[in-house]
Amino acid sequence: LEEELRAFHKYCAKSESLKEDELMPTSFEDLDSYIAYLRDTVKLPAMDVQLNGGAQFRRLMYEVEVFTRFAGLGKKLEPVDVIQARGSGLRECTWQDVITQLMMQTAPTRMRTKTKYVGERLKFFFAEQKEATVEFMLGLQGSPEEHMYSRRIPKEAQVIERNDTMKRCIFQAFDDACDRHKSRFMQMWCDFMDSMFQSPLMLLKSGSMPSIGDDFDEEKAPTFETTKARIEKERRGRGTLQSALREKVKQIPDDDVKANDSVKMVERIIEQTFAVIRSVVADHMQLYSESFFLLPMLRRLEGVM
Repeated sequence: LEEELRAFHKYCAKSESLKEDELMPTSFEDLDSYIAYLRDTVKLPAMDVQLNGGAQFRRLMYEVEVFTRFAGLGKKLEPVDVIQARGSGLRECTWQDVITQLMMQTAPTRMRTKTKYVGERLKFFFAEQKEATVEFMLGLQGSPEEHMYSRRIPKEAQVIERNDTMKRCIFQAFDDACDRHKSRFMQMWCDFMDSMFQSPLMLLKSGSMPSIGDDFDEEKAPTFETTKARIEKERRGRGTLQSALREKVKQIPDDDVKANDSVKMVERIIEQTFAVIRSVVADHMQLYSESFFLLPMLRRLEGVM
């Protein structure tokens, strides 16, 4: 993974696809400290193993999930920001509307930066598979798995390897397909995040999976009454964080004289809400990377080529 990250940083510096501040989480000074964190603190699986294909993609998903969790708002609220968000008083503006408006000013931009990094990492991963694929095709002849593939594959690989013009055209078509799918991935992912930040408090429903107990009560077949009680308990538990934040919103003073107190309370609520949204985005990173990039890429690649 260290070699992969260093090659990715060189690629970004050459292509100028990402700026220097977009390549690193704000908590790290340089790439070496980030790699050391992945190896020693996160203990990322297969960190020092040479991988390719699906296993490398899984490791990539681990890395971009860690990268996304370092997203921060990066801006302190001022009393004037809160007063301006409250409006002129010509229309009623609740504190929930103020929080949504303030989050929309900076939060989507911060998350888009992380999304841009993920999109470039996915594009770089697929672009690096070209030579490995040709090597795989060339190595099929005489291998134990030769009978599992068409006999034409090694022959076609030899033709590609001999003809530089043909090889360059095939690789260029593949790179163009990667670039188009990266743009579609970015658009769908940004639309998804914009919809999340439009109503952030609706996303604060926590999971309701029960914890594993020490006894064998969960091994018993549930009755109708216990099922009803479990569903009711889970429904109540899902809105715990949302209800707690709504109570905090109600405690924010409306008087402009207490603007400093209001700013501190609003800032705490925004940070807590953003932390939950950031966790949701990071948790769903693999799902959306496969749904918005990997599967459309594999499905349309044959027609493109």
